[in-house]
Amino acid sequence: NSQARPRKQAHPYQQPQVELQALPAQNLAPRLGLIPSSLATERENKSDKEFLSWTRNRDPRGIGWEWNAKDGLYHPVK
Repeated sequence: NSQARPRKQAHPYQQPQVELQALPAQNLAPRLGLIPSSLATERENKSDKEFLSWTRNRDPRGIGWEWNAKDGLYHPVK
């Protein structure tokens, strides 16, 4: 039984909370309390700067998000 302990300590958490990944709309929207279509609408109606501060205000950790048209993902901005 005592042999199982060190193995458990190797991965104390599944997902590190330090580095945020770029997210598709369907992952970012619920984080901001939205549905993906309203996230897209907000993005289209705001300048990049406005969208960044708007997402920052809604994000539970105060992270701003930027849309990248090249990969179609929202990238976190510290």
